[in-house]
Amino acid sequence: DILIKYGGHELAAGLSVTRDNFDTFKKRMNEYAVSAFSKCSLEKSLEIDALIDAGEITIENVEEIAKLEPFGLSNPTPLFCCNSMQVVSLASIGENKHTKMILKKDGKTFVALMFGRQSCELPFLEQDCVDIAFNMDINNFKSQQSVQLVIRDIRLSNPFCSDTEKELERYFYIKNDNGKISEEDIPDRDDFRAVYTMLKKHFSDLSVSVREIDVCHFIRLVKLKFDFQIPLSCALIVFDVFEECGIIKTQYCNSPLTRRILTDSLHFSSGEKIDLVNTKIMQNLYSRIEQFQEDIN
Repeated sequence: DILIKYGGHELAAGLSVTRDNFDTFKKRMNEYAVSAFSKCSLEKSLEIDALIDAGEITIENVEEIAKLEPFGLSNPTPLFCCNSMQVVSLASIGENKHTKMILKKDGKTFVALMFGRQSCELPFLEQDCVDIAFNMDINNFKSQQSVQLVIRDIRLSNPFCSDTEKELERYFYIKNDNGKISEEDIPDRDDFRAVYTMLKKHFSDLSVSVREIDVCHFIRLVKLKFDFQIPLSCALIVFDVFEECGIIKTQYCNSPLTRRILTDSLHFSSGEKIDLVNTKIMQNLYSRIEQFQEDIN
Protein backbone atom coordinates (compact mmCIF):
# COMPACT_ATOMS: atom_id res chain seq x y z
CA ASP A 1 0.00 0.00 0.00
CA ILE A 2 3.03 2.34 0.13
CA LEU A 3 4.79 1.29 -3.10
CA ILE A 4 4.27 3.36 -6.23
CA LYS A 5 5.47 0.54 -8.52
CA TYR A 6 7.60 -2.56 -8.29
CA GLY A 7 8.89 -5.52 -10.30
CA GLY A 8 11.80 -7.89 -10.84
CA HIS A 9 12.77 -11.55 -10.67
CA GLU A 10 14.52 -13.93 -8.24
CA LEU A 11 17.93 -12.26 -8.66
CA ALA A 12 16.90 -8.61 -8.76
CA ALA A 13 14.10 -6.30 -7.70
CA GLY A 14 13.18 -2.70 -8.31
CA LEU A 15 10.62 -0.46 -6.65
CA SER A 16 9.59 3.13 -6.13
CA VAL A 17 8.48 4.69 -2.87
CA THR A 18 7.95 8.30 -1.83
CA ARG A 19 10.35 9.94 0.63
CA ASP A 20 7.49 10.35 3.11
CA ASN A 21 6.94 6.58 3.18
CA PHE A 22 10.59 5.53 3.17
CA ASP A 23 10.92 5.09 6.96
CA THR A 24 7.74 3.00 7.02
CA PHE A 25 9.05 0.91 4.13
CA LYS A 26 12.38 0.35 5.88
CA LYS A 27 10.65 -0.66 9.13
CA ARG A 28 8.42 -3.19 7.36
CA MET A 29 11.34 -4.67 5.42
CA ASN A 30 13.35 -5.15 8.61
CA GLU A 31 10.39 -6.74 10.38
CA TYR A 32 9.88 -9.12 7.47
CA ALA A 33 13.57 -10.06 7.41
CA VAL A 34 13.50 -10.90 11.13
CA SER A 35 10.42 -13.11 10.73
CA ALA A 36 11.39 -14.77 7.44
CA PHE A 37 15.09 -15.52 7.89
CA SER A 38 16.92 -17.40 10.61
CA LYS A 39 20.63 -16.97 11.36
CA CYS A 40 21.30 -20.39 9.81
CA SER A 41 19.55 -19.50 6.55
CA LEU A 42 21.88 -16.53 6.08
CA GLU A 43 25.06 -18.56 6.52
CA LYS A 44 26.95 -19.21 3.30
CA SER A 45 27.07 -22.80 2.14
CA LEU A 46 28.21 -24.73 -0.93
CA GLU A 47 26.43 -27.67 -2.53
CA ILE A 48 29.01 -30.22 -3.61
CA ASP A 49 28.14 -32.24 -6.71
CA ALA A 50 30.65 -35.04 -6.13
CA LEU A 51 33.47 -36.17 -3.84
CA ILE A 52 36.30 -37.28 -6.13
CA ASP A 53 39.80 -38.74 -5.88
CA ALA A 54 42.95 -37.20 -7.31
CA GLY A 55 42.95 -39.78 -10.11
CA GLU A 56 39.65 -38.36 -11.39
CA ILE A 57 41.09 -34.86 -11.85
CA THR A 58 42.03 -35.29 -15.51
CA ILE A 59 41.88 -33.33 -18.77
CA GLU A 60 39.56 -35.99 -20.17
CA ASN A 61 37.04 -35.46 -17.38
CA VAL A 62 37.22 -31.67 -17.75
CA GLU A 63 36.45 -32.07 -21.46
CA GLU A 64 33.51 -34.33 -20.65
CA ILE A 65 32.16 -31.77 -18.18
CA ALA A 66 32.46 -29.06 -20.87
CA LYS A 67 29.84 -30.93 -22.90
CA LEU A 68 27.29 -29.84 -20.27
CA GLU A 69 27.80 -26.16 -21.17
CA PRO A 70 26.55 -23.48 -21.22
CA PHE A 71 26.76 -23.04 -17.46
CA GLY A 72 24.73 -20.42 -15.65
CA LEU A 73 22.15 -19.89 -12.92
CA SER A 74 19.94 -22.85 -13.86
CA ASN A 75 22.91 -25.01 -14.86
CA PRO A 76 25.79 -24.16 -12.46
CA THR A 77 29.35 -25.27 -13.09
CA PRO A 78 29.88 -28.64 -11.36
CA LEU A 79 31.49 -28.29 -7.94
CA PHE A 80 33.76 -31.05 -6.67
CA CYS A 81 35.43 -31.89 -3.38
CA CYS A 82 38.75 -33.63 -2.79
CA ASN A 83 39.96 -34.29 0.75
CA SER A 84 43.40 -34.59 2.34
CA MET A 85 45.44 -32.84 -0.35
CA GLN A 86 48.92 -31.77 0.74
CA VAL A 87 49.92 -28.13 0.30
CA VAL A 88 53.31 -28.22 -1.43
CA SER A 89 53.63 -24.46 -1.90
CA LEU A 90 51.58 -21.37 -1.17
CA ALA A 91 52.03 -17.86 -2.60
CA SER A 92 50.10 -14.63 -3.09
CA ILE A 93 49.69 -13.40 -6.66
CA GLY A 94 47.96 -10.53 -8.46
CA GLU A 95 49.17 -7.71 -6.20
CA ASN A 96 48.60 -9.95 -3.16
CA LYS A 97 44.87 -10.19 -3.88
CA HIS A 98 44.79 -13.88 -4.80
CA THR A 99 46.58 -17.12 -3.87
CA LYS A 100 48.28 -19.77 -5.98
CA MET A 101 48.89 -23.22 -4.51
CA ILE A 102 50.56 -26.41 -5.58
CA LEU A 103 48.60 -29.35 -4.17
CA LYS A 104 49.57 -33.01 -4.15
CA LYS A 105 47.75 -36.27 -3.53
CA ASP A 106 48.38 -39.91 -4.50
CA GLY A 107 51.51 -38.91 -6.40
CA LYS A 108 49.67 -36.37 -8.56
CA THR A 109 50.38 -32.63 -8.45
CA PHE A 110 47.94 -29.83 -9.30
CA VAL A 111 48.00 -26.06 -9.66
CA ALA A 112 45.15 -24.40 -7.75
CA LEU A 113 44.01 -20.78 -7.66
CA MET A 114 41.89 -19.07 -5.02
CA PHE A 115 40.65 -15.63 -5.98
CA GLY A 116 40.00 -12.87 -3.46
CA ARG A 117 42.01 -14.45 -0.62
CA GLN A 118 45.59 -13.64 0.36
CA SER A 119 47.84 -16.53 1.38
CA CYS A 120 48.35 -15.01 4.85
CA GLU A 121 44.58 -15.20 5.49
CA LEU A 122 44.37 -18.94 4.93
CA PRO A 123 44.38 -21.11 8.07
CA PHE A 124 47.08 -23.57 7.03
CA LEU A 125 50.76 -23.78 6.14
CA GLU A 126 52.85 -25.57 3.55
CA GLN A 127 52.94 -29.35 4.13
CA ASP A 128 49.50 -29.25 5.80
CA CYS A 129 46.67 -31.36 4.39
CA VAL A 130 43.51 -29.57 3.26
CA ASP A 131 40.02 -30.35 1.96
CA ILE A 132 39.00 -28.29 -1.07
CA ALA A 133 35.77 -27.45 -2.91
CA PHE A 134 36.62 -26.53 -6.49
CA ASN A 135 35.76 -26.22 -10.16
CA MET A 136 38.02 -27.79 -12.77
CA ASP A 137 39.40 -25.94 -15.78
CA ILE A 138 42.04 -26.51 -18.48
CA ASN A 139 45.08 -24.25 -18.47
CA ASN A 140 46.88 -23.74 -21.79
CA PHE A 141 50.46 -22.55 -21.36
CA LYS A 142 53.16 -22.73 -24.04
CA SER A 143 51.14 -25.28 -26.01
CA GLN A 144 50.90 -27.49 -22.91
CA GLN A 145 47.59 -28.39 -21.37
CA SER A 146 47.03 -29.15 -17.69
CA VAL A 147 44.13 -29.27 -15.25
CA GLN A 148 43.77 -26.15 -13.14
CA LEU A 149 41.70 -26.12 -9.97
CA VAL A 150 39.69 -23.01 -9.10
CA ILE A 151 39.08 -23.22 -5.36
CA ARG A 152 35.73 -22.05 -4.03
CA ASP A 153 36.41 -22.97 -0.40
CA ILE A 154 39.15 -24.66 1.58
CA ARG A 155 39.72 -25.94 5.09
CA LEU A 156 42.38 -27.70 7.12
CA SER A 157 41.81 -31.45 7.20
CA ASN A 158 40.76 -32.71 10.65
CA PRO A 159 41.75 -29.50 12.52
CA PHE A 160 39.80 -30.15 15.69
CA CYS A 161 41.58 -32.83 17.73
CA SER A 162 41.12 -33.95 21.33
CA ASP A 163 44.01 -31.73 22.50
CA THR A 164 42.27 -28.71 20.99
CA GLU A 165 39.06 -29.62 22.80
CA LYS A 166 40.90 -29.90 26.11
CA GLU A 167 42.64 -26.55 25.61
CA LEU A 168 39.34 -24.89 24.70
CA GLU A 169 37.68 -26.34 27.81
CA ARG A 170 40.61 -25.11 29.86
CA TYR A 171 40.22 -21.62 28.40
CA PHE A 172 36.55 -21.46 29.38
CA TYR A 173 37.38 -22.73 32.86
CA ILE A 174 40.15 -20.16 33.33
CA LYS A 175 38.09 -17.28 31.95
CA ASN A 176 34.63 -17.96 33.34
CA ASP A 177 35.03 -20.13 36.42
CA ASN A 178 36.05 -19.03 39.89
CA GLY A 179 37.91 -22.27 40.48
CA LYS A 180 41.55 -22.67 41.34
CA ILE A 181 44.26 -21.98 38.79
CA SER A 182 48.06 -21.91 38.82
CA GLU A 183 50.68 -19.67 37.20
CA GLU A 184 50.96 -22.08 34.27
CA ASP A 185 47.34 -21.31 33.36
CA ILE A 186 47.86 -17.64 32.57
CA PRO A 187 49.97 -15.97 29.87
CA ASP A 188 53.35 -14.52 30.82
CA ARG A 189 55.39 -11.68 29.30
CA ASP A 190 56.86 -13.92 26.59
CA ASP A 191 53.38 -15.07 25.54
CA PHE A 192 52.17 -11.49 25.21
CA ARG A 193 55.29 -10.44 23.30
CA ALA A 194 55.04 -13.33 20.82
CA VAL A 195 51.35 -12.75 20.02
CA TYR A 196 51.82 -8.97 19.81
CA THR A 197 54.78 -9.27 17.44
CA MET A 198 52.96 -11.80 15.25
CA LEU A 199 49.86 -9.60 15.10
CA LYS A 200 51.94 -6.65 13.90
CA LYS A 201 53.53 -8.83 11.24
CA HIS A 202 50.20 -10.40 10.26
CA PHE A 203 48.52 -7.02 9.85
CA SER A 204 51.33 -5.14 8.15
CA ASP A 205 48.97 -4.80 5.18
CA LEU A 206 45.84 -2.97 6.37
CA SER A 207 44.16 -2.81 2.95
CA VAL A 208 41.55 -5.30 4.20
CA SER A 209 39.16 -3.74 6.75
CA VAL A 210 38.20 -7.08 8.34
CA ARG A 211 40.31 -10.21 8.59
CA GLU A 212 39.55 -13.54 10.19
CA ILE A 213 42.17 -15.31 12.28
CA ASP A 214 42.16 -19.00 13.10
CA VAL A 215 43.84 -18.95 16.51
CA CYS A 216 45.14 -22.53 16.18
CA HIS A 217 46.80 -21.56 12.90
CA PHE A 218 48.04 -18.32 14.44
CA ILE A 219 49.96 -20.05 17.26
CA ARG A 220 51.43 -22.47 14.73
CA LEU A 221 52.76 -19.43 12.87
CA VAL A 222 54.24 -18.17 16.15
CA LYS A 223 55.97 -21.53 16.58
CA LEU A 224 57.24 -21.47 13.00
CA LYS A 225 58.51 -17.87 13.03
CA PHE A 226 59.86 -17.58 16.58
CA ASP A 227 60.37 -21.20 17.67
CA PHE A 228 58.14 -20.40 20.64
CA GLN A 229 55.23 -22.56 21.74
CA ILE A 230 52.28 -20.86 23.40
CA PRO A 231 49.38 -22.97 24.74
CA LEU A 232 46.09 -22.41 22.95
CA SER A 233 44.29 -21.45 26.18
CA CYS A 234 46.93 -18.80 26.93
CA ALA A 235 46.77 -17.43 23.39
CA LEU A 236 43.00 -16.98 23.67
CA ILE A 237 43.44 -15.10 26.96
CA VAL A 238 46.07 -12.87 25.33
CA PHE A 239 43.55 -11.94 22.61
CA ASP A 240 40.99 -11.10 25.31
CA VAL A 241 43.47 -8.94 27.23
CA PHE A 242 44.54 -7.11 24.07
CA GLU A 243 40.91 -6.35 23.35
CA GLU A 244 40.39 -5.00 26.86
CA CYS A 245 43.42 -2.73 26.35
CA GLY A 246 42.10 -1.47 23.03
CA ILE A 247 44.95 -2.95 20.99
CA ILE A 248 42.53 -4.96 18.87
CA LYS A 249 38.79 -5.23 18.37
CA THR A 250 37.45 -8.68 17.60
CA GLN A 251 34.27 -10.61 17.00
CA TYR A 252 33.77 -14.35 17.47
CA CYS A 253 32.96 -16.31 14.31
CA ASN A 254 30.88 -19.15 15.79
CA SER A 255 33.79 -20.10 18.07
CA PRO A 256 36.52 -18.43 20.16
CA LEU A 257 38.98 -20.26 17.89
CA THR A 258 38.07 -17.98 15.00
CA ARG A 259 38.29 -14.24 15.56
CA ARG A 260 37.22 -11.55 13.13
CA ILE A 261 39.72 -8.70 13.55
CA LEU A 262 38.61 -5.20 12.60
CA THR A 263 41.81 -3.82 11.15
CA ASP A 264 40.73 -0.18 11.27
CA SER A 265 40.58 -0.51 15.07
CA LEU A 266 44.14 -1.82 15.49
CA HIS A 267 46.34 0.21 17.81
CA PHE A 268 49.95 -0.92 17.87
CA SER A 269 52.15 0.98 20.29
CA SER A 270 54.80 3.30 18.89
CA GLY A 271 57.01 2.95 21.94
CA GLU A 272 54.75 3.69 24.92
CA LYS A 273 54.25 0.89 27.41
CA ILE A 274 50.87 -0.78 27.69
CA ASP A 275 49.84 -1.85 31.18
CA LEU A 276 48.69 -5.45 30.81
CA VAL A 277 49.09 -6.40 34.48
CA ASN A 278 46.34 -4.11 35.68
CA THR A 279 43.68 -5.19 33.21
CA LYS A 280 40.55 -6.64 34.80
CA ILE A 281 41.20 -10.02 33.22
CA MET A 282 44.75 -10.36 34.51
CA GLN A 283 43.92 -8.96 37.96
CA ASN A 284 41.17 -11.54 38.31
CA LEU A 285 43.55 -14.33 37.33
CA TYR A 286 46.28 -13.13 39.72
CA SER A 287 43.80 -12.97 42.60
CA ARG A 288 42.70 -16.54 41.97
CA ILE A 289 46.32 -17.72 42.01
CA GLU A 290 46.84 -15.96 45.35
CA GLN A 291 43.72 -17.58 46.73
CA PHE A 292 44.94 -20.98 45.56
CA GLN A 293 48.31 -20.44 47.26
CA GLU A 294 46.60 -19.33 50.49
CA ASP A 295 44.48 -22.48 50.49
CA ILE A 296 47.61 -24.61 50.13
CA ASN A 297 49.31 -22.85 53.05
